[in-house]
Amino acid sequence: MFIHYLKTTFRNLIRERGYSLINILGLAIGLAASIMIMLFLIHETSYDKFHKDANRTYRIAVNGRMSGDFFDVAVTPPPLGPAIKNSFPEVESSVRLWPRSQESLLTYNENNFYEEGLIFADSSFFQIFDFKPVEGSIRSALYEPFSVVLTESVAKKYFGDENPIDKIIRYNDSENFKVTAIIEDIPQNSHFDFKMLVSWSTIEKMNADFNLDSWGSLGYYTYIKLHENVIPEEFENKSRNFIMDNLMAEAGADSTAFENVTLEFLCYLQAVPDIHLRSNLMAEISPNGNIAYLYTFSAIALFILLIACINFMNLATARSIKRAREVGIRKVHGSYKSQLIKQFLGESIFLSIIALIIALFLVNLAVPG
Repeated sequence: MFIHYLKTTFRNLIRERGYSLINILGLAIGLAASIMIMLFLIHETSYDKFHKDANRTYRIAVNGRMSGDFFDVAVTPPPLGPAIKNSFPEVESSVRLWPRSQESLLTYNENNFYEEGLIFADSSFFQIFDFKPVEGSIRSALYEPFSVVLTESVAKKYFGDENPIDKIIRYNDSENFKVTAIIEDIPQNSHFDFKMLVSWSTIEKMNADFNLDSWGSLGYYTYIKLHENVIPEEFENKSRNFIMDNLMAEAGADSTAFENVTLEFLCYLQAVPDIHLRSNLMAEISPNGNIAYLYTFSAIALFILLIACINFMNLATARSIKRAREVGIRKVHGSYKSQLIKQFLGESIFLSIIALIIALFLVNLAVPG
């Protein structure tokens, strides 16, 4: 019986080629558009979830005001990372990041390129973030001054097939960086991107004017990883005034200077997987997405799929009038109602499967672009 239904379906497809083409392509294009939108939504909601401990990793942001001007920024004072780890047992590890906004000249032998994406980072960087190593030991890669970790594509660009570990790369014609490790290129679903990581201890060695102990300077990103079973809301309330307390302590006898100035620095936590879609602060480390766009695109995908299904059903209904004679003849020859239902449902499912295969093919063509 199944073979009979299948033969009948093929015969009807060939006989009604125009109808079949319109119905299948209409549904296929609707499915393809919906699948493409869903792939985009899945990608947007996957940001930073590839880190093993992403559920307990947070960025510290600062909300406050100064002389009536309110601010909400993603940057913090440079001493915050080590200080908060030493002061609160809830913090398992912390890391500070300082991205360089301008291009840097890197030189190795005859290879000279201006590169973006250089970040200075604490040696604890790989204790918090999981980026896959290719060569070298990432655990100890950022301990010594003038150590640099390169991504795989940058290492290939400068060193080709040569082993880059322990090789010296020249930075801005002034400093020599030793390559200590190579990692895979940063995934697209990471809220920050970089090509090179330079050890934090390099900063003061390069320029004696840097003051990394000032609590009044906002310009560095601080990330922490909490111990398991720590409730982030409780820790946030506990550490909210940490920057302000240290700023007043640093001012000491000069704290009277703040008496006529409304000054407030309040810490709060941002879950790392939430940063891409739910953070829109000043001084973001990179451009973020917007959760509102996801709701809009979700509605569009459902609307397109609904229109495609309605169109498919309308064409099937219109065609059923032409097949009334076929139904009558089948009933005269002893067909049961259940058999007719199975046949027509089977034909619709078969058409839908063909449309889905074409849709997947179209998606496969469109995704690289």
